[in-house]
Amino acid sequence: MPKARSTRIGASVVAACALAAVAASPAAAARPATQAEIDGIVEAVNDYTSARGYTDSRYVVDGISVSTASTSPLYAAAKVDPLPRFRRTTPDPELLLRKPATAGAPWRVIDAGDRFCSDRRVPAAVIRDLFSQICASGGNTGGGLTKTLASKRVGPLRAVLSATQGPRRGKTVPASVYLTIYRNGVEIGQPRLGATNSFVWSQLRRSRSGFVDINPSVGYVGAQVLRNPVSLYRAYQFKVTSGGLWQQVPSSATP
Repeated sequence: MPKARSTRIGASVVAACALAAVAASPAAAARPATQAEIDGIVEAVNDYTSARGYTDSRYVVDGISVSTASTSPLYAAAKVDPLPRFRRTTPDPELLLRKPATAGAPWRVIDAGDRFCSDRRVPAAVIRDLFSQICASGGNTGGGLTKTLASKRVGPLRAVLSATQGPRRGKTVPASVYLTIYRNGVEIGQPRLGATNSFVWSQLRRSRSGFVDINPSVGYVGAQVLRNPVSLYRAYQFKVTSGGLWQQVPSSATP
């Protein structure tokens, strides 16, 4: 069940849940979410917005659907729909969520915006299911080259910093960087560090292109990623609590 602070659910989601028992047509690529899935997705959306400074009292969660193109892990879409009096001050992104295959793992928001073809962690069929976006050849394949930049385990926490190659842009091949965090062997989050394809693949192939630090006594997980050839790094900080994973304000590039 969602926590007491869980936001209200939009009418279209309620209708979709009521129709979940009705057989979908063969052309339907995404299915309605079950009530348990809705509870978990709403909770994940609330965690996502709270970490960005706006409360769930400003919006409802609408447009929830689950892709049938992948069953392990599961992927879902949701929409933040601000209440009328908050529409000028509250972001209203579409959200892409993932539920790892690990038993008991929660739903997490892994991307937000209105274009998802550049997120190469996710199969193109899932993007098509959830957002009706046809990813061009050479764009999202869900299978770009991946490199582990760093990994570390301290006590119950483990973190893996990885980069995924994006589609070529002229002479440059960009990359997206992700930090996967586990607690007691269960994945609790896989946030993207920075924007999609905001790093350079050739730089991340170097040694010492990324570092991970963990302090389990205070629930701290940090990562540094090489930003440019003069060895400047971008730092990201996360707090692991019983309620989930929270991103702290990233610091500026540091030597």
